[in-house]
Amino acid sequence: MLKSLFLLIILVLSINFVSAEIQITEIMSDPEDDENLNEWIELYNNGTSSIDIANYTIEDDAGLDLILGGKFNGGGTIIPSSTYAILTSETTRVYDNFDIPLNTIKLYVNETRIGKSGLSNSGETLKLYDSNLNLLDQVTYPSVSNGNSYAKFTTWQETSSITPGKNNINNESIIINYSKISITEFLPNPEGNDDSIMPDGEWVEIFNSGLTALDLLGFELYDNLGSDPDIVITNTSTFSGTIINPDSYLIVYTNGVSGFLNNDGFEKIKLYDIYDNLIEEVTYSDSDEAVSWSFSEGKWQKTTPTPGYGNEDNKTSIESEIRIEEIYDLGSDKKAEWGDIIRVKLFTYKGNTNKNVVWMWVENDEERITKKSKFNLYSKFQNYTLAYPLAIPNNCDNEFLSGNYRIIAEGLDYRTEEILEIRDKPLCEGSTKTSRAKNLNYEIKSLPETVSLEQQFTTEIYLRNNQKEDINLDLWSYPYSGKKKFVDEEKENLQSLTLKSSEEKVISLKNTIKDSDKDELNFKIKILRDDRKNPYELKDSIKISKKTPSSPTPKTLKNPLTGYTVYESQGQKAKRSAIFFFNGILALLLIYIVFNHGNTN
Repeated sequence: MLKSLFLLIILVLSINFVSAEIQITEIMSDPEDDENLNEWIELYNNGTSSIDIANYTIEDDAGLDLILGGKFNGGGTIIPSSTYAILTSETTRVYDNFDIPLNTIKLYVNETRIGKSGLSNSGETLKLYDSNLNLLDQVTYPSVSNGNSYAKFTTWQETSSITPGKNNINNESIIINYSKISITEFLPNPEGNDDSIMPDGEWVEIFNSGLTALDLLGFELYDNLGSDPDIVITNTSTFSGTIINPDSYLIVYTNGVSGFLNNDGFEKIKLYDIYDNLIEEVTYSDSDEAVSWSFSEGKWQKTTPTPGYGNEDNKTSIESEIRIEEIYDLGSDKKAEWGDIIRVKLFTYKGNTNKNVVWMWVENDEERITKKSKFNLYSKFQNYTLAYPLAIPNNCDNEFLSGNYRIIAEGLDYRTEEILEIRDKPLCEGSTKTSRAKNLNYEIKSLPETVSLEQQFTTEIYLRNNQKEDINLDLWSYPYSGKKKFVDEEKENLQSLTLKSSEEKVISLKNTIKDSDKDELNFKIKILRDDRKNPYELKDSIKISKKTPSSPTPKTLKNPLTGYTVYESQGQKAKRSAIFFFNGILALLLIYIVFNHGNTN
């Protein structure tokens, strides 16, 4: 009995526990026509995403062959999810003699036969390895009748109903529809270096208008020059992987590739799928710095870049805008007096212009009555809202008549005005009211009222430099309660910047509260100038929501392959199953030894 148990353990250890998303599903080892030209092996991608099997190998009892692709107009070596591939020799006639769907991936080995002498008619074991020589799948097939295949149904069996590139049970093939994929926006001339690595540099936005998630791994982007692809979509050219969900966008970055999106003259962008089918073609004639081409309202137009968002839902104007929204510090009659200091609330949007200065003053039809004030806006395609002071002269010498004047705001290729009525002041003492502006204005522009644990949130801080010199600043933020800070490091989200003279900026700081048993926490923002030892501080509070995202539903294990492969589609689960099974055998052995030892006594 003990000897039998040891033999059982050896047998268990000899079983190959493999994780196979790429599976062997059908074998034609003894075709009716010339065997050297008509043998084939069918592979199937049982995973949820495309898999590139470049440098994978297939082994029979006689030798190991490298798997290649791209020779028979059937794509390269990428097999999409739920798609079949046919593996042949490099001199095959399989595609002439068998009915194989067009969407089948056509692979071949780097030999005139599969294996050293072709697939054995008397049966042998086939093993599929990945590029690191990890065993993915293996099948031992027997001798079959001439013209029959050995196929995997619920179990492996010989069949006369051969189905290369199709489901063995229902004789159907999976057709992936890429017609809902389109190019919706691209940025050919970003600010700075066009060839910068992502997220900077050039990019192309792709949209999936369909109802099914699609994997774009291996899709290719071309310009109008050359026959080789400029960009191949992989995990190195995107931030979110290569799967594009329904009604969603995928941003593909050039990521350092030079010369793809040119900025002068006629240019063309072409998108091809893995079968070399043209999916989309877009032409454009020129480009402006920091301005994208977007498909909006049924036509291509230059717009504000909105990567990852619908162009119709975002402000796409490239024209600047200045709007006087409100005038503060007026009397109850909505009039100003001579010698007043008023504040003007301006909304400013900087579009596609290299001009940075906005001027503001008060005038009548003949001349200015105030000094021209200015502020600088350096970032394109951003909204700014601010209240800016204007000092009205005391007019004690009666140089100006009371009545209607105009507040003028002009800059960024835009001009706007608003009527301001100035009335006589009852008493003039020959002095003017003055307002001393801080060297640096700072305030919290936005902060979420409530945040969830483990959820990243953003705080926006408004800054304005009122000095004639540039200011170097460090900003960081953190939640806290008493002396406890709810961050790993106080300055983990530190941002450093230079605020130019008269410049205004809105800075975003991101934080995540990982754990807290409190319903509300204090929140602090620190702003440190390089010429100060102590930072300025802004304080607020945030409420904590204790709701956490629900756990994902565990995936159901697929049925294991029967016959010759112990299999689960998820690699880690297969490994755990192997460990549990092995531990079970050892437990049985231990029980047997203890029980047998007790009987001998």
